[in-house]
Amino acid sequence: MLPAILATASGKTGGTNGPTFPVSQQVPIGSPFGVCHGELENDTIIARSAIARTGMAWNRKDFPWSHFQPVPTDIFSRIADPNDYYQKFIANMTALGIKMLPILDYGVWWLDPNGWYIPPANISRWQQFVYASVTEYQDRMQLWEVWNEPNNQYGNEKGTWEDFFLVLITAARTIKLVNDSLDVLVGGLGGKHEFEFLDALMKNLTGTPANVPGYATAKDLFIGIAFHPYNGVPEDLAYSLSRYDEILSRYNWTARQGARHWITEIGGETDDPADGTGGFLVDPQRELATMVIKQATIATTWRVDGLIWYEYRDDSPPGVFMSDFGHMGIIFNDGTWKPAAHAWNWTNRFLGNGHVDMMPVPLPDTIAGIVARDEQHYGGLERWIIVAWNPRHHGTVYASIQFTTNIANATEFDHASASSARVASAANFVSINVGHEPVLLVVDCAPGSSCTFTASSDVLGGVMWALLGGSAVLLGLAVAVPARRRNV
Repeated sequence: MLPAILATASGKTGGTNGPTFPVSQQVPIGSPFGVCHGELENDTIIARSAIARTGMAWNRKDFPWSHFQPVPTDIFSRIADPNDYYQKFIANMTALGIKMLPILDYGVWWLDPNGWYIPPANISRWQQFVYASVTEYQDRMQLWEVWNEPNNQYGNEKGTWEDFFLVLITAARTIKLVNDSLDVLVGGLGGKHEFEFLDALMKNLTGTPANVPGYATAKDLFIGIAFHPYNGVPEDLAYSLSRYDEILSRYNWTARQGARHWITEIGGETDDPADGTGGFLVDPQRELATMVIKQATIATTWRVDGLIWYEYRDDSPPGVFMSDFGHMGIIFNDGTWKPAAHAWNWTNRFLGNGHVDMMPVPLPDTIAGIVARDEQHYGGLERWIIVAWNPRHHGTVYASIQFTTNIANATEFDHASASSARVASAANFVSINVGHEPVLLVVDCAPGSSCTFTASSDVLGGVMWALLGGSAVLLGLAVAVPARRRNV
């Protein structure tokens, strides 16, 4: 892992700003952020408000074949049953304005004893399940993901990669034949041999006829691929994303070439008996919050179409371990917020609210981050959002952000809590001290502005900026080491 850390810190991947990618034009961010398994304990107002307050747009959840057809003689009786768990779950999410991302996945024990493998000879049974599921839910779910981490199963535990490609393409063809307007994602790649698997997948998709009217190749059936780039060090995400781009560019299928790729799992564990505190060193809860906002920023500059955090809620209280990867939630088991939930809330509120654009504002080489502008006005003022940190781990960078119109107010938000503080500013510029923890700065100024971002590591320069009205907030150090990858 160390060579990758050095690469991202020195700007070898991601772009000139280390782990974040350069923004060359104004790009809408949309509402890309969500969680895995955002469960509701029940249908109470408290349960609903707890999940809604994080501001997330998406909830990703398995739709396992085994639930809808537990025995071969059951002809999908649960799918349309109004009392079925999934019908109620989707209704709850819809009432909250949260979109569902279903994962069509896994086999059934009555075809294969391991419960996930689908023998090629039985592919028609899988097709029947996909057809029944999509027919029932097509008016409630626009985007469908096919499978979860296939490269950790096929070619490793049983079967071949080609066996999975058959499962994948069969599902996509069936979805498009049910409703051509639906969108399909290749299921989340992550873990074993993921880069080799990705290349083999792309060769197969581009070389296989779609056999669906209006589509040339199997690749054309999909809007993009979902990835699971778990990394212990937040900045190392850029290494994985750059490797994906390296492979996808051979097939003209990067995000900048029009594909809509997702990250449908990413996260970290705050405590685990197998490896102490899940890879974090000093303050696991705050370090997870730092990971949240950094990786959301990195992925956004990569132009990710969606980013799903694994997961919404811990499955047990702190110190109680019921399962592997049970403490990766942004909220505790009792529903109270971890610092990471605050980071997710700020990220959704300021970057993922559906009306914010990334702006082509070059950042100094010593700073990673993003500059964005809200297309809505607040009290007649234009709002700019800056997330910035020093990826080189060498102390503080003194930065100044200058606007072409006057600043009405500038506020710095603590990414790991509900705290915020006004930042002193001059007429049209504000100064910040950027350390290893991310600075989240929101600036409201007169409309029609543009901005420039400059930085200096000169201590005297930082003092001068402070005397001119800038803020001087030295943020603490939060360093992580590799955490375990969740293989499912």
